[in-house]
Amino acid sequence: MRKIKKLLVMALALVMVMTSVFAIPAETDAILVSKGQKVTMYVGQTMKLSLLGTSKKVKWTSSKKKVASVNKKGKIKAKKKGKAKITAKQGSAKVFYCTIVVKKKKNSITNPSFNVPVTTATPSPQDIAIANNALAANVAVQKQKLASGQILFTVTNNNSTAIPKVKISALLSDANGAPVDTYEFYTYDLEPGASFYDMYELSSNCALIDANLSTVSVSVTQDKSYRTYNTPMVTVNGQRNADGDIVLTNVNSSGYKSYIVGTVFFRDAAGNVVAVKEIYESIEVGATTFSTIYGPTYRYETPDHKSYDDVPYVTADWKFRSYYYQ
Repeated sequence: MRKIKKLLVMALALVMVMTSVFAIPAETDAILVSKGQKVTMYVGQTMKLSLLGTSKKVKWTSSKKKVASVNKKGKIKAKKKGKAKITAKQGSAKVFYCTIVVKKKKNSITNPSFNVPVTTATPSPQDIAIANNALAANVAVQKQKLASGQILFTVTNNNSTAIPKVKISALLSDANGAPVDTYEFYTYDLEPGASFYDMYELSSNCALIDANLSTVSVSVTQDKSYRTYNTPMVTVNGQRNADGDIVLTNVNSSGYKSYIVGTVFFRDAAGNVVAVKEIYESIEVGATTFSTIYGPTYRYETPDHKSYDDVPYVTADWKFRSYYYQ
């Protein structure tokens, strides 16, 4: 973590030097640190841009060659007053660019000498592992055995940043601490302070499991997400029918085919969760669909009820997110 902070400070220092009101050296190396970065040059000056952290061929272009030209090696020459956007592209990969602001050279301005730190802010695999471990340490996992016999997992991101992908691995044990089963699940794009819910409900094992003696481990990876969330543009309303099922009305007001994922919480008169069910629906652009979430049932037999008898509940509520693929 200390190494990452050092690299970020060096990158920030580079940005501050390059955007200084003073002229840049007659020719020096610089780094395209981020999109939209501005660099000031004066007529007649040259500067070489380098896209570090890659060995692939880079294609350089200038939006206004008469203001600032750039050759195939990334060397820029300031020609006349104005602005030009210099673009670096690697095949179909991400495009980086910076804006060159060319000013008329004044007699009072000279080319100061300074060393631009040539470094990259790309962390090493070890640094990434450390960062991921720090993020994982701030992910809380609550385990709860419900009246239905299901094991409810509540995963909460207590970090100040979103997490692209979280993997939860659980070792489910009995009242003596002996292993009964293993279980894994994932969640994606977990925002700061947000929670995700999952449930284990394999009937043959539920009766044996002691949630308090079961253990979990959390791992975080920075996988790229192909999802774009449009939850405010999708509504999920529902009501209970005579059979005790929840009938949902799903409306997609966005411009994309969307996927709805969520959890229905069945509660007793005191508001305690007694059972849960999963929501998963796909819905076309502008469509309205209807789905039935069947009432909860017990996961195993006891002296009071048989397996798959209805679990009585008083109220139901749900949480969901909606997304489409980019």
